[in-house]
Amino acid sequence: HHLVRQQRYRQNMQDVYRESRHYAATDSLTGLFGHGYLHTHLQKQILECRSREKDLTVGFFDIADMTGFNAQHGYVAGDRLLRQIGGAIGGFVRAEDLPARFGADKFCIVLPDTELASADPVLYRIASVINMTEFAIMDLSKPVKIHLQTGSAMLRPGDGAESLIARARSGIPGR
Repeated sequence: HHLVRQQRYRQNMQDVYRESRHYAATDSLTGLFGHGYLHTHLQKQILECRSREKDLTVGFFDIADMTGFNAQHGYVAGDRLLRQIGGAIGGFVRAEDLPARFGADKFCIVLPDTELASADPVLYRIASVINMTEFAIMDLSKPVKIHLQTGSAMLRPGDGAESLIARARSGIPGR
């Protein structure tokens, strides 16, 4: 009887741990995956794509002058804008892609089985749709437009998650 209780307790603790790890995987503001999970997932994808001899591309998005937006409209409006942009990016990707919030005003998409020539038009389309969108932010009298800059990189021999993301970021002006 005591062993059964112990087993149940152990199972419950594992479930709680698994759930907490799941929540930590997502960025609370945008609902996309977070920075930590992005690295873990990307590292796994790199190994998988190498073993299957498949392409892997990473897309990177950076909101131009988010600092200016926050200074003018405040961080609450900034967070609302980030939430909408994150939702839009998440809505444009395929089921097998992983959209993540890299940090502050930066987003990343991991595109498995995808070469640069196929990924770039998709990334530019996402950026151009978002750049043409007027975002209605609660408490702001007028809709706002932003400029999303994009960069990309394809997996090369010797790449790890860090170097692949760094190369994707390096294509963005001002980096």
